[in-house]
Amino acid sequence: MGRPRKQNREPFWSTDRNCYYVHYGTKKVRLSPDKDEAWRLWHELMARPPEEPEKPRLPAGPDAEAVEILDAFLDWCQRNKAPRTYAWYRENLQKFVSALPDGLKVSELKPYHLTKAMEPYAHWANNTKHDFISAVKRAFSWAVDEELIDRNPIGRVKKPTREAREFAVQPSEYAEIIETIADLNFRDLVEMAWETGSRVQELRKIEARFFDPENNRVVFPPKETKGKKHYRIIYLPPRAREIVARLAAARPEGPLLVNADGKAWTKDAINCAFCRLQLALGRKEIARRGLLVQRPGRFKKSGVEPERLAEAHAAHRETVKRWQKDEQKLARELGKKYHLGAFRKGYATEALKAGVDVVGLAHLMGHRDPSMISKVYGQVQHDPEYMAALSERTKRKRKAAGGES
Repeated sequence: MGRPRKQNREPFWSTDRNCYYVHYGTKKVRLSPDKDEAWRLWHELMARPPEEPEKPRLPAGPDAEAVEILDAFLDWCQRNKAPRTYAWYRENLQKFVSALPDGLKVSELKPYHLTKAMEPYAHWANNTKHDFISAVKRAFSWAVDEELIDRNPIGRVKKPTREAREFAVQPSEYAEIIETIADLNFRDLVEMAWETGSRVQELRKIEARFFDPENNRVVFPPKETKGKKHYRIIYLPPRAREIVARLAAARPEGPLLVNADGKAWTKDAINCAFCRLQLALGRKEIARRGLLVQRPGRFKKSGVEPERLAEAHAAHRETVKRWQKDEQKLARELGKKYHLGAFRKGYATEALKAGVDVVGLAHLMGHRDPSMISKVYGQVQHDPEYMAALSERTKRKRKAAGGES
């Protein structure tokens, strides 16, 4: 879209055209080669009522190009959705558009085109494929709702089932993780995830203005929450309150949880921090198992002929690089890769094991539907000791109730 130019205060002479012109709105209007006549025409033009901006024409009907429909949807997203949501749609739809034949009309669009667009991304996991298909289908569903087209041409495409990352952090794992993390900023982030069970985007957005110290909680107004409809209240246990109070005093403005550079955590920064944690945990496991990866000694000049010194030095550097590569590979194999969602699941799992009711836990975690706890977050079934004890308690209760001999 073009940007309206600033209107000149008076006409200007165009050497190329040998005439006076003036900018009027987004147009350059020709006046006259004669200066007096140009000024007269300019005053006449300025006396007119301002022109109404031309409304953009929305593509419609089966003869509309598929790309036009997607562009119209993105324009709507940019005006009505959060910037992150708009960027997500734009990224996915751009991949789809890149695979479409030029000038493809809506009436010619088939599910095959969506399948074909995913062929270059064979490495995608089911969750990524699910999101990609959802983005494209949503764009054409919007066009149906707006009555631009009669039906969604890819509405019947089936999405792969999302794969939940099952594991939840256990208390013993959490203790080792906190002991291993050297970066205080990253430790604050991980502790807050474990202590409050908050979503990743909520942890990244906590600011001093949301902190309610009298009630030991963080309160997000509706416009700052995930669904933008209801308040999100995060209750702070003592350790979490201590962290928030310390950071709120140090950072009265902006996000409280920041990285070592003092910048707000991003998805990639968090992932890199967990990659470093994986290496650190892997190296501890190497030491625990006694798997010594002998580091090459320092390069020594003695015994090396002067004419071969540069060659020997280069060979030693290559040896060190190979050692570093082998050591990191082994550390990655032995170290577990965590993510913040695993701490949220750990929070839910430990709460259920402690007897917290599902409805109350759902409110603590920001869910209005308690079934989300059992379907997604509660992972008690992966704790064999707890499940064995639960089975034994169930047996005793049935026996006491006369259900079995």
